[in-house]
Amino acid sequence: MRASVNRWVSFWMIFNIALLSAIACSGMPAVSDTGSTSADTVVKKDAVTESDVTLSVGISVGQRIPEFIINLTEGRSKTSAEILAEGKPVFIYFMATWCPTCRGELKKLKTVYSDYKGKVGFYVVGTDPTETIQELEAYRVQEGQEWVMATAGRGMLANLDIRSQSSKIAFRSDGVIVYRDGFGGGEISKWAQVLQELSEE
Repeated sequence: MRASVNRWVSFWMIFNIALLSAIACSGMPAVSDTGSTSADTVVKKDAVTESDVTLSVGISVGQRIPEFIINLTEGRSKTSAEILAEGKPVFIYFMATWCPTCRGELKKLKTVYSDYKGKVGFYVVGTDPTETIQELEAYRVQEGQEWVMATAGRGMLANLDIRSQSSKIAFRSDGVIVYRDGFGGGEISKWAQVLQELSEE
């Protein structure tokens, strides 16, 4: 009787050893304590890409620009989502026609704008609520400027923390802010550099 039991135990041990060897040779992933396989873990890690990382929305460089609306001619408007859908990086200059600093800076920007026309979306947005889009358009034509003129939509200036005319903000085609400056900030060499980098993305 004892010999029979011993033979059965020996057979069971040999069977288990053979089974484990077969599993190891087949390449079947081992099961972890949590019940998931090591292969599952690798897939999950590989699935996490840079595009999956959610950037915070904010007004600082490196953050995704908040939503906004600009008002164009003929009663039209354009949302930030529509602007981004065009697939171009964007440079926005905030101005008032009566602002000497704005006039001077826009004349400088005009000298480099043509190099990036079609590659970078360029908008000049009025900050003075008393100035109409028609007045801004008349100024643009008078100065021989080719960019798009607009007025700030409801909440835009607050959402982007624009506190004065002569402010600038630029963001990539994915909405990430790469440059911003306030009244009188920056110079032509800096703006040309920003436009160049935007056009190369």
